[in-house]
Amino acid sequence: MAQAFAEITASDGMAGETLAIGDSAVQSEETFKRAVPLLAIVLLIGAIARFSGLWHPKEVYFDETYYANDAVVYLEGPRAFRDNLDPLFGGTSRASDTVPLGAVPGEISWVHPPLGKWGIALGIAIFGKTPFGWRVVPAVFGTAAVGLVFGMGWLFWRRRSWAFFAALLVAVDGLEITMSRVAMLDIFAAAFMLASFVFLLAERRRLVGRRAESRDRASDDSADLYDPQSHIPDLFPEEADENGNERAYGEVFERPKLRYGSSGMLLGTGIFIGLALASKLSALYAWGLVLVFAFAWSVEARPAWMGRLSAALNAMPRLLVFLVVIPLAVYVVSFVRFYADNAAGSIVRDPLGTISEFVKMQANTARYHAGMRQSHPYQSTPKTWPFMYRPIAFWYHDYGNGSRGHILAVGNPVLWWPYLLCIPALVGLVIARRRWQEIFLLAGYAGQYLPWFASSRTAFFYYMLPVVPFMALGMTAVVGALPGRLRRVAMWGIGTAAVVAGVVFYPIWTGIPVDQDLWTRLMLFRSWI
Repeated sequence: MAQAFAEITASDGMAGETLAIGDSAVQSEETFKRAVPLLAIVLLIGAIARFSGLWHPKEVYFDETYYANDAVVYLEGPRAFRDNLDPLFGGTSRASDTVPLGAVPGEISWVHPPLGKWGIALGIAIFGKTPFGWRVVPAVFGTAAVGLVFGMGWLFWRRRSWAFFAALLVAVDGLEITMSRVAMLDIFAAAFMLASFVFLLAERRRLVGRRAESRDRASDDSADLYDPQSHIPDLFPEEADENGNERAYGEVFERPKLRYGSSGMLLGTGIFIGLALASKLSALYAWGLVLVFAFAWSVEARPAWMGRLSAALNAMPRLLVFLVVIPLAVYVVSFVRFYADNAAGSIVRDPLGTISEFVKMQANTARYHAGMRQSHPYQSTPKTWPFMYRPIAFWYHDYGNGSRGHILAVGNPVLWWPYLLCIPALVGLVIARRRWQEIFLLAGYAGQYLPWFASSRTAFFYYMLPVVPFMALGMTAVVGALPGRLRRVAMWGIGTAAVVAGVVFYPIWTGIPVDQDLWTRLMLFRSWI
């Protein structure tokens, strides 16, 4: 058998790739160790942008009035609905309001899954009912998202500088920063989606290795049909079964059963996409991408002797368990607070009533998302999102002394607008090279953006949050296709420009007071106001 030394190399499809196995696994680990300092640097940049002044503004703002308050309901029960956080910081009291009973008694945002609210509750349990307390865990997840983008970049290209470049663009993106500094659910779903993609890419690497090993075995088996000493082909070779027992000539040789080996990476993919679904239902789009690519790569990694149809039939039960059953199970289990306290009582006192209430809640949730058409001053249409035409203001305060504070959920112009030119470039790379990396990046962008065109519900710019990592990675792929010196200049230039833009726009991403003249200059379009 051929000695397994090879690294993953970019080539046309899975069939042309080789994978580090055997001793080269140690080489891959040592190579990643060299990337760790760059990972630490970009994580530090991301953490500084997300944690600096996290307690500001010292009030409940935008949708924190739903999710932070519901997190306290999860911790303290329905009485926390009337004893809400808002009046502690000058907001509106709910002391005289009727306690909602749509799901967990007192929960307002029951049309969204509970896991992200549990994350917010964790911060409150540790740091108390303070702005820092309900924002700290979203900031942790936002910082983790930067590291996960680095991991995706590494799995794509095995180049630490490319992984750093992509992660840096996410670390200093305005939409990523604002969504990491507010007690909302989107950053939880986005981070879990990225973790699922990381595991999916690791699963692809494992499948490539299995195929390479299978081809090595097939090559050795065919070599055994020829005797190099006599130069006379053996017309009556003896065959052996999987245990090495020889078969006489003429005996029927059965194809070995296809074994997929370890399923740890696929299990991780299923668990994390389930956690994303348990945070926000918009993860359904990412789930679709996971299913499509896991199926396609499983079929593509089939042994040489197996046809596509047989490979598809072999893959389906495994994918059904890991990527359908497990995510759904994670989603259902995440409603543990509902099972303990709902309109029917609890699952212990009334199992059938609780199940009935759960099904009713899911049906009402689906109807809400399909029919939600409430007017909002910052609503926007999907066709405007790539251009950042109508971002959304989370918070605004005029201090009356010529300075203003503003939290505007808008992206970094150095990433968003140049990426529009990267889309046709990526399409050109797909046509010219047919490499899986560019295909996956285009699909990740389109698969999580284009479905919003089919939705008639009220929509907002920040729904683009899960797409930002694919924009950063897509720009990295395009820049990486440039000639060597030009590529280095482009990476340094774009990276530096993105950091500078991040510093310039940081005040309107985080609410830092600025004078009116600077604020006016930062409002690049009237539609941003």
